[in-house]
Amino acid sequence: MKRASFKILGIFNAYFALNAKECPIGGGEKRFFEVFRRWSNQGLDISILTTRMGYNTCISQKLSASYKIIPFSFLDKLGVAGAYFFRTIIACFLAPKFKGNLIIYTETEIIPDIIPAIATKLLNKNSKIACMIFHLVPHYSTRTGLKVVNFVSYYAQALSLEFIKCFADIIFVDNFLLKQDLINKRGFSGSLSEKIKVSHMGINKKNIDKIKSFSAKKYDGFFLGRLHISKGIFDLIEIWNLVVKKNKKAKLALCGAATKEMLEEINKKIRGFGLEDNIFYLGFLPTDEVFRNLKSSRIFVFPSHEEGWGIAACEAMACKLPVVAYDLPVFKEVFPKGLISVKMGDYRSFSEEILKLLLNKEKYNKLSSEAEKIASRYDWDDVARRELTYLTKNFNQ
Repeated sequence: MKRASFKILGIFNAYFALNAKECPIGGGEKRFFEVFRRWSNQGLDISILTTRMGYNTCISQKLSASYKIIPFSFLDKLGVAGAYFFRTIIACFLAPKFKGNLIIYTETEIIPDIIPAIATKLLNKNSKIACMIFHLVPHYSTRTGLKVVNFVSYYAQALSLEFIKCFADIIFVDNFLLKQDLINKRGFSGSLSEKIKVSHMGINKKNIDKIKSFSAKKYDGFFLGRLHISKGIFDLIEIWNLVVKKNKKAKLALCGAATKEMLEEINKKIRGFGLEDNIFYLGFLPTDEVFRNLKSSRIFVFPSHEEGWGIAACEAMACKLPVVAYDLPVFKEVFPKGLISVKMGDYRSFSEEILKLLLNKEKYNKLSSEAEKIASRYDWDDVARRELTYLTKNFNQ
């Protein structure tokens, strides 16, 4: 492969692990690692500006690059808001370290990633910014969770989007619906719309196919993701309670990272319904164990209230699991088959769809086959190749 005419600087400054002993990664982090690992393997000149926390996670993901680590990691003890404030400032002071023909690639559209990218560009005339936007934060008045947190999240993203309008040279989004929302609702019209490139997410289906399941199905339902109110985790307990009323032995597994406080609330709700023998928390598992458990389950249950794309659902589909989820618009685009959608907040209909799949073998097998075929469309190799083509073309313009 012809060597690129530019270097790539990845800004990985917004990553914040709630539990320092674990390195949980979401869809955004996964995309960053998968794409950058492939670029590194192709011989591209890769540097990454990140925190000690981010560095440890990058190394755990076997990402080979030249690292510049932001000092004073003890400031992370201030919590997310405090850490973000100081990370942003310190990263801006490190910006002059990066010179030459440079593509600055931000892992998210969050302020700690965007502001250092802008500082780097302002100090290096031979640089361009490529940023990734995964989804628009819903208005704080309609979003579930603490209103103060939602208020800050909404307006912080709004501010960040204004910076992106002014300074980004290329904008990656993972679905067409998000592109239209940016154009119609957030003012990315005219020439700005031409900067937006749709690049779907991916999975490692070849690796998933190699993993063996347990000898028998362990769980009727499986949830994978961050255990958080926005992921519908409390909805799911309500839904499973309705499932158990019809099927006393139905078992659900919850897999993913959770704060101590959130886990206490979840367990309290499980005990309140008397579901201790029906719902099991597996914790944060290594990747191979996640897929082994997925393959030993029947249905992927995903009552998330908001998603940029849905990697967890796609990985479950690659394991031949039909998905039951809320009717988020993005799912209609990326998962036209293999997924049953239910109106947001309709616990009863959600539980009924689960029970139908558990009882109707013919319907189950049909959706299982469709799910695997849909998942086969998405591959990280394609994502990395597509984005590098966009970057090369943009930089040479």
